Amino acid sequence: MLGCIKQNKGEMKRLFLIWGLVSVAVAANAQIIDSLFYSVYTGGSINSKGVQTHYMSANRWGIWDESQNSVLSLGRVKMNKEWKQWQWETGFSFIAHTGSENPYKENDIVFAFHEYYSKLSYRKAYFCLGANKHTVGAFAEELSSGALGLSRNARPVPKLEFGIEYIDIPFTLGLIQVKGHVANGWLEKKRFASKAMLHEKSVFFRVGKSLPIELEGGFVHFAQWGGRSSAKGKLPCDWTAFQDVFLGRGNSNFDSVLLNEVNGLGNHLGNINYSLKYKHDDFSIQLYRQVLFDDKSGMSSLNKDGLNGIYISLSKSRWVSKINFEFLNTKNQGGFREGGKYYDENGNVIIDEKVVGPDNFYNNLIYGDGWSYYGRSIGSPLIMSRNRLLSLGFSEDELSHGGYFENNRIRALHLGINGAICRNLNYKFLITSSVNYGNYYGIPNFKEKQKKVTYIFESGLTQNYSLLETDYTFKFDPRLSMTTAVAVDWGEMSNNVGFMIGFKWSDFVLLKKKKKK
Repeated sequence: MLGCIKQNKGEMKRLFLIWGLVSVAVAANAQIIDSLFYSVYTGGSINSKGVQTHYMSANRWGIWDESQNSVLSLGRVKMNKEWKQWQWETGFSFIAHTGSENPYKENDIVFAFHEYYSKLSYRKAYFCLGANKHTVGAFAEELSSGALGLSRNARPVPKLEFGIEYIDIPFTLGLIQVKGHVANGWLEKKRFASKAMLHEKSVFFRVGKSLPIELEGGFVHFAQWGGRSSAKGKLPCDWTAFQDVFLGRGNSNFDSVLLNEVNGLGNHLGNINYSLKYKHDDFSIQLYRQVLFDDKSGMSSLNKDGLNGIYISLSKSRWVSKINFEFLNTKNQGGFREGGKYYDENGNVIIDEKVVGPDNFYNNLIYGDGWSYYGRSIGSPLIMSRNRLLSLGFSEDELSHGGYFENNRIRALHLGINGAICRNLNYKFLITSSVNYGNYYGIPNFKEKQKKVTYIFESGLTQNYSLLETDYTFKFDPRLSMTTAVAVDWGEMSNNVGFMIGFKWSDFVLLKKKKKK
């Protein structure tokens, strides 16, 4: 809370740097670390349209710049130490590539730390400080189109996080478990609301750990808060504001109609997760659903929006080892309101009792960059920003100006497969077919206000994305591998082909403890 009260991200950066330097200095003495992992990657991509294909940059932790052809270098170091029931882990990575690390900076050579963190665990409890790769919720991470709340699409956000991994609930014979976490993060400085913060928490329950059928359910809540707005000045950032954000309630001490909304102080987002898994010796099948909500009204049982998936793992199959099917729907968003009446997604009038909207996923008036970090969606990359659409060739006149994430009403089918062609050659294949309806601010009812005759997304634009990626480990030295990929986008929004090749050197060193004399 010290960083929250002072609202000084520069101080937090120095804290992260000091923490990292101390961790590295301590770990430099091999006597007190058990293992060391390091890797170096270098690669390049090229495309036919001057902008990256979708899956060449999506769901890669923000490593690849999406605006143009890129040359990338990536270095990573991770150290580990265990003693009794304690475990300490620290790591950092850096990236250097051509492009831009945020939408407000022209293309240049970018050098930045990508990960920098230290994590201390005791049994199932942990404390983590820094920017660490972290996702929340049930989904097939490497084969998914992207989680709706916290996915692999953007760079890791620096956070202060406390959490507990799954532990048994007393008197349930180990059949019922619970886990959860609370975190506060710091977003980049150059935003519409500069020095904004990210609140994050979750709670999950799991039933049937030792049974063939496992049921999991949980709730994840995010909120962007604090910072300074050019229109509203300094935004609430004290202990009372933190409580309001934590509980998702308004702040009566802040005189602003825009901020004192029913969905609470700040920009709130969340999802409810359900998962049902069947486990067998030779395979497992998992059904999952993430229900996306933008405010309290979106938590209604009438909410149609969400990510639905089937994840199949085949432990004894080489050619096809994992399969993931997904259906994404964010078209509804509770319908829209115009002229005192409420309408469903098809423009039909609905009665007030059934209204759960209107929402505007990933967008917010005060936090104008919406659910993004360094210009990239923190959630699903299929929900596109205005900058991405402009880079694909759309004009300002064709867009609705309904927020930073212009294309947030989507229906999509997705398939992901991976396996091994031979012992040294693995592959991953992704294909997505989507229909994109833009934003509610472009629908016919808003035409008069926007002074437009047509809206390009009105009837839905069909767009497809695909990726085939291979990873080959050299026989003469398994520490060296080569990654190649070809990605093709085609449809009514973009036609593009991209190629990528990269080489990675990695090693894991298990250090022996020195015997005492």
